[in-house]
Amino acid sequence: MEVDHIYIGTNNPDECAEKLIDFGFTEGSSNVHPGQGTSNRRFFFKNSMLELLYVSNVEEVINSRTSPLLLNEQCNNGQNTCPFGAIFRPSLQSEQAPLFDFWLYKPIYLPEPLSIKVAPVIHQNEPRFYYLDFAKNRTDDDNSEPTTHKIGLENIFQYQITVKDHFPKSDFIETMSAETEARLIYGDDYLIELFFTKETPSNRKDFRPTIPMIIYW
Repeated sequence: MEVDHIYIGTNNPDECAEKLIDFGFTEGSSNVHPGQGTSNRRFFFKNSMLELLYVSNVEEVINSRTSPLLLNEQCNNGQNTCPFGAIFRPSLQSEQAPLFDFWLYKPIYLPEPLSIKVAPVIHQNEPRFYYLDFAKNRTDDDNSEPTTHKIGLENIFQYQITVKDHFPKSDFIETMSAETEARLIYGDDYLIELFFTKETPSNRKDFRPTIPMIIYW
């Protein structure tokens, strides 16, 4: 299991996207999620994708199908909810089962029989975790989205998510930190840190307060 992409819930996607573009990232295509009530702005890399997720239809995002995902809360800082989500895919070893317990979410925008495996919400302060068993590894051959950026960054090698307040970590969070590129730590505020290098970083960019994100390369 490995990270396919991550999202940051926001109620100000245009300002967030402009910050990323001004920095030197190239924006890819956007999506609307019919029936789910969300849309996005996306930035692609050779092995991952950064998604700015926002509410575009309030009625849909709070309906009985979608509301258990807490997307409305994530995008609008509701109930002090963590704004981050991590979406996993099978690794190159081709395992087909996620490392967490799950329930099946079947959005209307996915064709049958596809569904999304969703980890139960143990605590509002945890990120949301999803698993796409139909997702493929992102490669140059099958990625039609732009992955070349003026800043020259291509691959995300590590994701570190800081959550507020201490709470008992679910078993999956411990497993995730040990067996995937993502790890979770405690801190004073929500923050996601993306590492575009496997070595000790020599550069950093802090996008706060617009985006709760720091990148290193």
